[in-house]
Amino acid sequence: MKVFTSEDLYGHINGGAEAFLELGFEQLTVQKYRDGANELAVEIYRMTDPTAARGIYLARCGRETPDQALRERHTASRQQVLLQRHRYYMVVYNTAGGARMHRCSSRLQRRSCRGCRPMRRCPR
Repeated sequence: MKVFTSEDLYGHINGGAEAFLELGFEQLTVQKYRDGANELAVEIYRMTDPTAARGIYLARCGRETPDQALRERHTASRQQVLLQRHRYYMVVYNTAGGARMHRCSSRLQRRSCRGCRPMRRCPR
């Protein structure tokens, strides 16, 4: 697990950190999960408020393609899920793009969302 603050966000998002910082970025937690050649990378961005998280989500989501398993505002594909809940913006990358890991990414998003309450720390 890695944690990034505003001082070192550029080290993780080369060229994209400005938008996060301008909207109210506080902290990024990155966790990777591996099962053989398959990998999921989870990024949880804690923003200052729900408006900041929604702004980042809308700037990055493109045309939304919902997954019936998720209730929060989101867009999902086989390679990634983008989601916004309260002041958190989350991304799960399915680097191999396999169907099995896509199902895992949806379950992981649901679990992570339960821990993201307004004005609390995101689960690690």
